[in-house]
Amino acid sequence: MNKRLIAASLLLCLGLTPAFAKKDDDDKKEWAKEQAEKAEKLKEETEKTFKRLDTNKDGKLSDTEFAMAKSNKGKSPDDAKKALAELDTDKDGALSAAEFKLPEKEEKKGKKKKDE
Repeated sequence: MNKRLIAASLLLCLGLTPAFAKKDDDDKKEWAKEQAEKAEKLKEETEKTFKRLDTNKDGKLSDTEFAMAKSNKGKSPDDAKKALAELDTDKDGALSAAEFKLPEKEEKKGKKKKDE
């Protein structure tokens, strides 16, 4: 048996936490903190992007506003219509702030994970 495993088992039997277990807990806490910070940054970036794309400031992205944003990214009008239809959950023909997300970034992240 591994000496480290034996030492850890002994410490756990005595009710003590091995130092490397504490390090693992600290690493998990740090990772969770980093993930929360990333999520907050993404949320802020998404809100900022939505406000910038909402050119008439009505609180929704019309099909025209959305198509314009997509064309700036090199997408065709048909691509924009398909993407809008997927994101428009209430089917009113426009995207609310709640329906809007940054699809290109999320799709790229998802594809990388699937490919790995």
